[in-house]
Amino acid sequence: MQSNLLLESEEHYISRLVTRVAPWCLALFFNPYSVSIAGIKATDVISLVALGLAIIATVNGHIRTLAHGNLALICLFALYVFLNALLTTSRLSYAIVDAIQWVSIIAMLAIFHAYRCFNNTKVIQQFIYLLLLVALMTAAWHIAHGYDGFKYLGATKFSFGLLCTLTYIYRKEVKFAHWILAVGCALLIFSLERKAMLGFLCVIAADLLYVKQFNHNNKVSNSRFTPILGLLIFALCSACMVVVYFGVDHFLYTAEFAPLDIAFADQSSARWVSNLHRKLLLANGIDIFLQHPWFGVGAKMLPSYMESYFTYSELAIYSHNFLLDTSIEYGLVGIGLLGLAYTKFFIQSASLISLNRHALLLGIYALVMVFFVAVNTTVILIFLLPLVMSRTH
Repeated sequence: MQSNLLLESEEHYISRLVTRVAPWCLALFFNPYSVSIAGIKATDVISLVALGLAIIATVNGHIRTLAHGNLALICLFALYVFLNALLTTSRLSYAIVDAIQWVSIIAMLAIFHAYRCFNNTKVIQQFIYLLLLVALMTAAWHIAHGYDGFKYLGATKFSFGLLCTLTYIYRKEVKFAHWILAVGCALLIFSLERKAMLGFLCVIAADLLYVKQFNHNNKVSNSRFTPILGLLIFALCSACMVVVYFGVDHFLYTAEFAPLDIAFADQSSARWVSNLHRKLLLANGIDIFLQHPWFGVGAKMLPSYMESYFTYSELAIYSHNFLLDTSIEYGLVGIGLLGLAYTKFFIQSASLISLNRHALLLGIYALVMVFFVAVNTTVILIFLLPLVMSRTH
């Protein structure tokens, strides 16, 4: 009897500790003043510690506590990242680093899921407050140094969009949500983060046009939803008819995205003009992907393949598109696993929308964001958060 009480007391203490630490661990991924020792950042240490704890829990038979249905395909993707080195020219060390990067973040989120951190309003509220602090510190640093836009402190630029999105989604549960949202929107506009603005607007549109049409019993209000659905279908069909009528080549030439435009682009100007550089990265990235469609070129190999397309080696970087970068390095097999995970997530969230309103809207934001950002640990965290926050039953 006494031993059971001790176990319950210890479990309660650990649960309280994890829920208090969780928002700080998540916020560290956006920390503008992160300290690294020998190239190892605080977020790396946290993720690796979480991986170790997850391994210990698995060995002790607690894997069911950690398991989340939406993470199964992500874990399979992480395993494929490691095995992919055997199918491509990538170094095994690169594949190991990438696999550990994914698995360690999965382990951290799985531990937070096991202790129901994402169902705890206080955890989300503290995370939002910390994101606000990060956003204010980032803005202050840029203003003090006279920069236009808040993009020069690495992953901190992702805090503005996520702050606005989370505050909007949890506006009924978070204290002072309207004030935080007002400050967050102002910072988002001055940050000049167009992808974050687009993602946030898509969340608001999805909430107003789709999510709010459902009541607490997952039943849709047909009087409002049917006209909206019909309008969206009409707009999609109209867009397809315009493309078919004018032809894809017409739009490529209009956007200066045709093969000749890419082949004879001014690469010297691309060193200073961001939009031209990104257009070249996108076009060249698609070409690399078409040459290695199934298994890709391997972990960390994209820049070396990109070098053959540029006169200036400093232009040969990732394409600023999470989906394209992942497709290039891991092929259709890799991006297919991630796509299946998100497809399963959206289907489950839509079927249990009364339980998954928050996760569904955050998933829309994450999916929009990954079209415009390169792969890093913060982006992986944003990408995986909705999957872990959702409820499968």
